[in-house]
Amino acid sequence: MKRLVFCFDGTWNKLVPDLATNVVLTAASIDRIDKKGVAQIIHYDEGVGTGALDSLRGGMFGTGLIDNVREAYRFLVFNYDPGDEIYVFGFSRGAYSARTFVGFIRHVGPLHRLHVGRIDEAVKLYQERKEGKDGAGEAMRRFRAEFSNKVCIGTADDDWRCANQPGYVAGSAS
Repeated sequence: MKRLVFCFDGTWNKLVPDLATNVVLTAASIDRIDKKGVAQIIHYDEGVGTGALDSLRGGMFGTGLIDNVREAYRFLVFNYDPGDEIYVFGFSRGAYSARTFVGFIRHVGPLHRLHVGRIDEAVKLYQERKEGKDGAGEAMRRFRAEFSNKVCIGTADDDWRCANQPGYVAGSAS
């Protein structure tokens, strides 16, 4: 068993010298092996709007959020083994990314590694389900049963400020 820790930073927040955000500090404070000998693997994700071309659109509209979630999910697929613990943190729009990521895992599950090429298909099914397309929920369940590992979803009562994602994902992230 190991622990996978995902840290999503807020809008326009990225890795810069001498200026660590709380998300960077959180990720940096996690020991690679905890006191009980459990390996902890960290995935840090810069906030939306940090690329040279998406600064304005990412900052105003959250453009790039699904790309951040897709990247974190790919990391999960290649590192997850059944029984692993998954911890997810996020700040501001990164908290929304974190909630979307957890909702995605909840509905899709971590794909078996051999099916990593189906991530875009999983994203499409998830979006169709969120949009209420007829039969999408059943299609998602069949996809998960055929291609994904099982995962147990727990909750924590620790919440940083969450900024909603305008326009992209309808409704709640879960």
